[in-house]
Amino acid sequence: MKVMIEIDFPDGQKIPTSEDILRLTNPDYISVWWHINDCEGFLDYELTDDEYREVLRRVKHYHDCNEGITWLTIEHYVDAVASEREKVCLI
Repeated sequence: MKVMIEIDFPDGQKIPTSEDILRLTNPDYISVWWHINDCEGFLDYELTDDEYREVLRRVKHYHDCNEGITWLTIEHYVDAVASEREKVCLI
């Protein structure tokens, strides 16, 4: 079966390879998706979208593969990014 899909990607976003697409549609693989919206609500204030993207980048890179990605993992990195923001002096 052949399928044609047209997608507009935001500037700077990588175009998935054909292998990536096959992996996403193959029942022999699984994938769990997290979105920056999943990072909201852990603080009394909101981070920026770029800060939430940094949270997800850290979660992806540093999570414990034996434990997986949990709400506690996300909360940890939200706290880390937020605490770094608080250390910056804006004049």
